[in-house]
Amino acid sequence: MNTTSNNSQPIASFKENPELVKKVEAGIEQGLTLDVSGNSLESALEQARQYWQDEGVMPEGFVESLNDALTKLVEEGLEENSLQIGQKIPEISLSNALGKTVNVRSLLTKPLVITFYRGGWCPYCNLALRALQAKLPEIKELGANLIAITPEQPDHSLSTQEKNELEFEVLSDTNNEVAKAFGILWQIPEETLRWHEEFFELFLAEFNGGIKMNCQYLQR
Repeated sequence: MNTTSNNSQPIASFKENPELVKKVEAGIEQGLTLDVSGNSLESALEQARQYWQDEGVMPEGFVESLNDALTKLVEEGLEENSLQIGQKIPEISLSNALGKTVNVRSLLTKPLVITFYRGGWCPYCNLALRALQAKLPEIKELGANLIAITPEQPDHSLSTQEKNELEFEVLSDTNNEVAKAFGILWQIPEETLRWHEEFFELFLAEFNGGIKMNCQYLQR
């Protein structure tokens, strides 16, 4: 269905174009199959970016809105205002994918790697999660733990955990309180949000109250 909003051009859902449906499905599958072992995550992420943005899957207007959003993210200085090296992490008690409450402080008997991701709907996040899973034996060998934090509800995070075959805890920060405490919560611009909703029919409000930066922390 074509929809319009004030001062905006209509955006057609990808589902209206059978060829685009095939391309989107292939792109989702790509996020679960690209090689992320060794040092190839960067190349896998670039390959995924090229597929979605350079090969005609995402319309030009969508790509432009993403680039504008990233520019705003940098201009707002979120990285500089987030939790910095030497600062202590806040108290964190969140539900895991099975609904069990996990107190993150209880995991600090050894160094803890904390990774934040946007959601299982994000192909780049899936690549990053799979890369961390590939490195999990090395992380454990170094005497550390690994957890992931997402704004997704536990039922969605369970799906993400299963499809990426993750062997580490995935915790749900459904109210984004932990993301706020880390200073990494960012509100996606309205136009970019509209593209997600109308082109992909992806309603982020059902998954996220905002968008987290993808980032990693090490708490010793």
